[in-house]
Amino acid sequence: PNPPPAVAASANAWWLLGPGVSFPADAKGVRSTTRPAKSVWAAAALGLQTTEGAALAADLLHEKDWRHKYFTYAVRLAELQAIASPEKCISSCKAGLDAAAVTFEWRRGDKACTLQNAMRDASCDAPKGRGLRTAVVRGVTRNEGTREDTKKSTSSTSTGSKDGPDFHSVLHGAAVTARATGWVTSGCAEPDIVPALDALHENSKKWAGSYLTDTLFVLLGGTSELCPLRPLLNVGANVACVARQSPKLRDAAETASKSNGGTLFIPVAQLDLEAGSDSTEDAEEGGDSIDESTSSDQISFENGESLDAQTFASAGANLITQTPEIRTWIVDVTTRFGFKNVVIGSYAYQDGEAHVRTSVASDVITRDLCERWGPGSNEAVCVSVSFLSSPGTAFPIPAASWEDANERFMESEKNDGMFHWRKVVGVLSGGFGFEYTPSCREPVFRPVTHGDDATDATSKETSRTSEKKTQKKTPVYVHDGHLVLQGPNYALAKTLQNWRSVVSGGHGVCVSANMAPGSRTRSMQHVPVVAKALEGQKHFAPLRPFDVCETRDTMTSLMLHDLGRFRDNKGDTVDTSKHPMDVFGTTAVHGGTWRCPWSVESIGRASVVAGTLWG
Repeated sequence: PNPPPAVAASANAWWLLGPGVSFPADAKGVRSTTRPAKSVWAAAALGLQTTEGAALAADLLHEKDWRHKYFTYAVRLAELQAIASPEKCISSCKAGLDAAAVTFEWRRGDKACTLQNAMRDASCDAPKGRGLRTAVVRGVTRNEGTREDTKKSTSSTSTGSKDGPDFHSVLHGAAVTARATGWVTSGCAEPDIVPALDALHENSKKWAGSYLTDTLFVLLGGTSELCPLRPLLNVGANVACVARQSPKLRDAAETASKSNGGTLFIPVAQLDLEAGSDSTEDAEEGGDSIDESTSSDQISFENGESLDAQTFASAGANLITQTPEIRTWIVDVTTRFGFKNVVIGSYAYQDGEAHVRTSVASDVITRDLCERWGPGSNEAVCVSVSFLSSPGTAFPIPAASWEDANERFMESEKNDGMFHWRKVVGVLSGGFGFEYTPSCREPVFRPVTHGDDATDATSKETSRTSEKKTQKKTPVYVHDGHLVLQGPNYALAKTLQNWRSVVSGGHGVCVSANMAPGSRTRSMQHVPVVAKALEGQKHFAPLRPFDVCETRDTMTSLMLHDLGRFRDNKGDTVDTSKHPMDVFGTTAVHGGTWRCPWSVESIGRASVVAGTLWG
């Protein structure tokens, strides 16, 4: 369906009206982004089933300056989730996700319902015979040692920077480990990434080799710069790329065709054959006929052949406007090609409110597939989920990271004089009296009632009287990485992914949600002030911006580590000493934000000045 015409009222801009996933209208017909977002955050707070959660929900619903104060509520919610029992934490995250599914609308033509109902109602999916077709692009298998040969190229000492279709990623090996060790030493990554990368190298024949044969990597937003499409194809993986039609989608097909054994699955729209009888009659009378190779449900391109012009013209799918169809297409590809393992990766990014709608669409697709193939289902498919977690949200970090940041702050306060360049730049950007805010927030305390932190029944209680019981508690260090510049839409879109990580992990699904650093992507570079701020951060050690290929390859390596380890242990990787929110505190490449002495928000303007002056 065509998008509805734009209307005069700016609050009712065409992009808010659909079709597809849309912000809901209020009683006056106005489609605001604030009201639905608040309702989702409030639902998560109420899902804690505590008086603190209820109070937080009430406070945020009454907040008048949401645009500039949203992060205070997001951080407080993360704190409450981090100290809640595992069951209540998972319940809170699920409540937020469920609220999003029933709050956002699904609009197509004259039909409108909740997104939840749209994913359950067959009439919202494509009619029989009108669903998405599949284009299959297979790379050239140069010899029988395909994956092993590719492994050698991907573990070579060359790091390269070329990003064309024939670019070969570096996923494991001595050079990769050495580079990661340097990041750890400088403070922009956590120490546990080094043994994780070593483990990937040691198990590469399986984790980056044989395990890929029966696995389908579904990339929602598969043409985004940081998604693992290129690295996966170049190790011979099977990749389903869900993305809108664009030159980047053609580049993805080119990458697949030139890869050594990689296979790319692309959704393709059905040809318009509603007047099928007329088309048949035209063909019988000698008129133009439909090419059968492009009208079947599957179109194959073998041995280095890429998409032809006719197929590319109808290739691609839109997460926002084709949400049910994409879900159905993923199931069809998985079933038709007999995959036993499916990894659902959410990598789509758009600016502003569209990022929220894309994130909500990706989540309901992920939810449906986890329900279909998750633990306890009768399907012979194992599902996993993957995300690039953002340092720009709120989550617990390890005590060692917090302590390092605190030590750096104290050292700065002791040694930086009045005329230190950071002080001068701070005054220039923030005015007289400006002070950088320390990144170390006061810890919150979690009752110790589970896992290795709990010893025996008596040690859990430090004192007992007839009136009250005092439990042993452990500090939790919640990091606030929000940037007001990024805004509440970004915060909600990425926090939804955090919540899905917690819920999926709580249900026994393999979750790879490693923290990814700020990177020189096009979305970060196209706004000059943002680009200057990103470059200026490197003058505030240990912060540093990452190149796209550094981030993409490292995140792919850590994902393969997570998936391989989970599969080797047959899913028995649950650490009972870990809280559900602790999933974000391991194998993180955060770009220095966890260990920086100052909050990223407080150095924002100074970073722009530093980036402008010194690059």
